[in-house]
Amino acid sequence: MKILKIVVISLLLIAGIYLLVGAFMNPVIHVESQISIQKSPEMVFEQINNLQNWKHWSYWDNIDPNMKSSFSGPEAGEGAVHSWESKNDSVGNGSMAIVKSVPGQLVETKLTFEGMGDHMGGWKIEPEGEGVKVTAWIDMNTGILFRPLMAIMGMKKVLEEDFGRSLSGLKSHCESLPEPEPEPESMENSLGSNDSIPATVKGN
Repeated sequence: MKILKIVVISLLLIAGIYLLVGAFMNPVIHVESQISIQKSPEMVFEQINNLQNWKHWSYWDNIDPNMKSSFSGPEAGEGAVHSWESKNDSVGNGSMAIVKSVPGQLVETKLTFEGMGDHMGGWKIEPEGEGVKVTAWIDMNTGILFRPLMAIMGMKKVLEEDFGRSLSGLKSHCESLPEPEPEPESMENSLGSNDSIPATVKGN
């Protein structure tokens, strides 16, 4: 009986220390990663801003080949939503919505995992040389019970590696796409604003 009491008290002390540590830890895990892509801002933006394009490059969208996906809202941009269901524990059930979209510059998202709340993130596109620099980030909100566990598991490093895989996929996909052909210049534009088109001379 004395041994049982010691065990119970020890477990309570461990639980108390665990919660105390969790209470002092940052509730948000910020993860950020960058990559350079030799393509135009418009092309890279198009691949991120349309959630249906993520299947071509996103690591998370390709973990479970049996994942059930559905899309709602507009095809791209603010209000577009990708929802999924998966029996794979690494994927689970959830959704991602675009909450802000600035053409050629920024896509901000709200990621929702079933039972784990909302997490804000985004993709920033900046000119760099002849291409762009893409910065991806996410702020993971963690409950007090999960904070010490995530630190022990090295969750931040895991998320950084996952971001790296997705950014590498985005780079490979974008750089494999052909650049769109420029639109042919109209005759009026090619002549210039001060030029005129000569009239047809009719014979006698």
